[in-house]
Amino acid sequence: MKTINEKNKLAKILLIGLFIFVLICIGCDLDGNYKTSNNDNIFESRSIHARPSPASGTGTPKVLESYIQGTSHFFLIDVGYISDMYISTLAAVDYTGMPIDFSKSMTTTESYTNSLTKTVSESVTVSQTNGTKTSIGTDWKAKAGFFGFGSEFSVKTNFEYSWSLTSSTTTSKSTSNTSTTATQYAEQQIIKYQLGFNNSPRGRYRYALYGVCDVYFIVETSLDNQTLLGWDTVVCARPNDYFVRSEFSANGVFNNEPNQTIDFEDDFFKKLPTIPVTPKPPLPSIDTGFKEIRGGTKVIKNVGRFNNPYELVNFDSMFSVSLNDLKKDGYNTVSFYINLDVREYKDGHQWIYLFSSPVSSNNYLIEEIDFEHGSGYLDSNWRTYEFKFENKSIDRFPDKEFVIRYSTTGSGSEWGAGTIRIKLVFKE
Repeated sequence: MKTINEKNKLAKILLIGLFIFVLICIGCDLDGNYKTSNNDNIFESRSIHARPSPASGTGTPKVLESYIQGTSHFFLIDVGYISDMYISTLAAVDYTGMPIDFSKSMTTTESYTNSLTKTVSESVTVSQTNGTKTSIGTDWKAKAGFFGFGSEFSVKTNFEYSWSLTSSTTTSKSTSNTSTTATQYAEQQIIKYQLGFNNSPRGRYRYALYGVCDVYFIVETSLDNQTLLGWDTVVCARPNDYFVRSEFSANGVFNNEPNQTIDFEDDFFKKLPTIPVTPKPPLPSIDTGFKEIRGGTKVIKNVGRFNNPYELVNFDSMFSVSLNDLKKDGYNTVSFYINLDVREYKDGHQWIYLFSSPVSSNNYLIEEIDFEHGSGYLDSNWRTYEFKFENKSIDRFPDKEFVIRYSTTGSGSEWGAGTIRIKLVFKE
């Protein structure tokens, strides 16, 4: 029979054991997911795998739209969609046991592209004639090198072509700019967290952004489809399907490999439909009409182009046009038609410039024009001049604005830049 002291000792051992068990349970739930005590957030220790779903169950590419332009066939192919697709990390920290906090950091477009490229390359494969399968990234690189249109596989996060997707029966399909919508979603998230107060295990902790993404191929071939002239892969996230997952990895590695693949046949482009299609009609020009940018007069002196007054014009606010939307619709160039009232105060030579940025650098110079108001003599009368800067690529205006600068040459020269009116014309 146990003595009272032995019973008390046994009871103390049981209590200590129960206390330790409770502490363990506080730090880790029964499924192996680590739980902090700050705000009862759970960091999942299990990996989440991408889940690709093919658009066509037969392995035959699903062509949404196609058209002929010049000597090329263009095809928009619906590859399918990928659920639980890792897009970026909103916050991360390597926890070594010492108290530490971490908060949200911004993700670059390049980071989005790298993550999406990796998942797509792992999720889409090509069946070779010898029975083996290779990743789409490997196959793309081989074909790009053979046909001479590229070297490294990388996805695009937005459409740079005009496609209506009217042939698609899946209304949920997205053509959104993934970098834009992912950034907007990330900016709405409030992430600030502390480790080191809850017996959390050492390792890497992160808040990962996942979503559902539609994948497309844009393929350019010769008219007989036997020569591959171009091949882009576009990944468009569905804006309403983003979610954030808090994750933990003891060794710092997160495995997001897909649980299956979408398979294409080798040289699938050679089997795309070659039936005659109606050539894509040219897009009509968009003419904004003349808008008065500024009234009054700006005095231009011989002090250099970057030290004189200038006009900073926003495409959207002044002309009610969106360059992003125009590019999606297939417009590629913009022409500037300028009416400017001019007079001289002191005889000289006049200059007008088109820049893509107000930054004082010739790196942003698009084009310049020189003229003379009163050749060889002072002409103080007002006259209206017409200037043209035609067929400039929309891509040269990434900040959605343009700048008109002025200058003059000649000793002591000085002139007045009066009312300025500008018209824009957008073409395919």
